[in-house]
Amino acid sequence: MNRYDLKYSIGTDLDPIEDLLNFMSTLKSRGYTKDLLNTIHNITNTSELEKIAKLIKLHMDNAIGLAEQAFSGPPETSFLPLYYSTLNLNKVHLLILGKRIELAQNRWHGASYKESQMTRNFLNEEIHVKRNGTIPLIYKTITGKAISNSGIKVKLSDIYPYITSVGAEYTTITKTMEKMMPISTNIINDPANGHYMKVEMLDTNYINTPPSPRSLKAFSGLTLTNPPNGNPYYETRKHPGNYNTIERRLKNSIKRYLNSDSLDSYNNWVASTPISNRNHVFNEELCITLAYFHLSNVVRYNPEHLFKLMDSKYWAILLALRKHGYLRYLKQMWGNFNKYSFDIV
Repeated sequence: MNRYDLKYSIGTDLDPIEDLLNFMSTLKSRGYTKDLLNTIHNITNTSELEKIAKLIKLHMDNAIGLAEQAFSGPPETSFLPLYYSTLNLNKVHLLILGKRIELAQNRWHGASYKESQMTRNFLNEEIHVKRNGTIPLIYKTITGKAISNSGIKVKLSDIYPYITSVGAEYTTITKTMEKMMPISTNIINDPANGHYMKVEMLDTNYINTPPSPRSLKAFSGLTLTNPPNGNPYYETRKHPGNYNTIERRLKNSIKRYLNSDSLDSYNNWVASTPISNRNHVFNEELCITLAYFHLSNVVRYNPEHLFKLMDSKYWAILLALRKHGYLRYLKQMWGNFNKYSFDIV
């Protein structure tokens, strides 16, 4: 199941990041933004619309300016402005979702990373996500689940496998599979036996070794089915009754904010869903934000560690994250702003 029912894609002969930043710049227009807030996000209070639109313009100015700064300088220092660009876009997302007052009380990062947490193994380094701040607020807003008072520790190994745009580099370097599984989801109309949801795996690697149904965090109540002829797949229990009612209930049961959408090489929409055994799972946009947050701290506070990373096997992943990660982030965020699945090719 895609994140949104509506889908929209565009083509470009130019730099897709530059084109997407041009799209984002439309939100500098208060008239355009107020219309978006009113028609797409159902915010009707005139005074509130004006306040939100003004703040969105300011954050969008910062986000775009920081992105331009990031890509005009050397790759190794770009992660600092890229993090602050994504942080500002997360704030735009919160404003669009009607969280203006909460955001005013949670302007700081909401995460920490200390020099003592730097390890020999890059993927074992940890970020501490706190209860309050912009990052935990966006997490709470989209999931409905607050982070505890003690916060949670997130290893980089819980972030990078969930960034699809660096999946090839991650798999090549680490010799392990990324943890975003391409899927096809359908609600099966079966009046005789009961209607149900069917989730099919689209990647041979997963078909050969299917993940546990419980590890598909976007779904609940799945069981793995191994037909005698054909590939294994997941399905819910069968529900008798009106198909339209059952379809709506099954769709509403999916944590669709976790699924990431993109066009494949045949221009078909494909959703990728995270595989995890953790209680707290971040969607792709937040994983990219946290990856930039970690690297921004390294750039600011420990240049020695930065150059160790540049000399390590992981640098290929980080170079891919610089542009491919930011492009992926922009695609997902533009889709969130407009409530449709979006891609640019």
